[in-house]
Amino acid sequence: QAPGDDGTDETPDENPDGNPDENPDENPDENPDENPDETPETAQFPYIDIEGHWSEPYAVELALDNVFRGNQIGGNFYFEPDTVLTRGDFVMLLNAAVGIAGETPNVNDFSFTDKDTMPAWLYNQGLLAYEAGIIKGSGTDGGAAFLPYEKLTRAEAFTMLYNIIQEFNTPKPYALTFDDSASVPDWSLEAIQNLLGLNIISGFPDNTIRPYGSITRAEAAALISKADEYMPLPQTLKRYITSKMRLYK
Repeated sequence: QAPGDDGTDETPDENPDGNPDENPDENPDENPDENPDETPETAQFPYIDIEGHWSEPYAVELALDNVFRGNQIGGNFYFEPDTVLTRGDFVMLLNAAVGIAGETPNVNDFSFTDKDTMPAWLYNQGLLAYEAGIIKGSGTDGGAAFLPYEKLTRAEAFTMLYNIIQEFNTPKPYALTFDDSASVPDWSLEAIQNLLGLNIISGFPDNTIRPYGSITRAEAAALISKADEYMPLPQTLKRYITSKMRLYK
């Protein structure tokens, strides 16, 4: 796993899941127009706010796979593609994508230091992601915090996603040649290099990777859809979790 999902906001080079903003409309990582061969087939789903949007096929794919169905108001479904995600949002999407969202956490020798700041259902989603190795938590004086309400960064999203697939795929590291490669934190370097090598991510037209930029719902849908072929089957992941006895009493 990529080291360091245990930093703080004050020291971003040590935080595996950081913060800042970014323009979602110019992100080529998730733009099907620039990667037509990787665009999933568009199937019918009644979203009324993304017809013709570049993320439509990815959003529809997640809906048909029962990973995420957006927001329903009356008889209409809204994807809201430009909504910026939090750490908790993305963790729940990843849990659903690998088929563990409905499970009961088994880990009983660990708890997040910010447990009392969130409802039990959200805390359980964090524990599921922790025992699956998706996250390690953000370091605090007393241990590790989930920080589910903090804005998700690209580096955090890439690291969480890679944490899922790295145990089940051959590494394909790709050398970073972006103009802002020096800003990539050490804890996310392995994840970013390998996701580039697997063609799951690319970068921006201005040759930047922007590790501390934010992630929108549209971008997250594209990331998860593009990584689908590298995801472990639910039963495979569950066997892997069970084998990690250090997470259990």
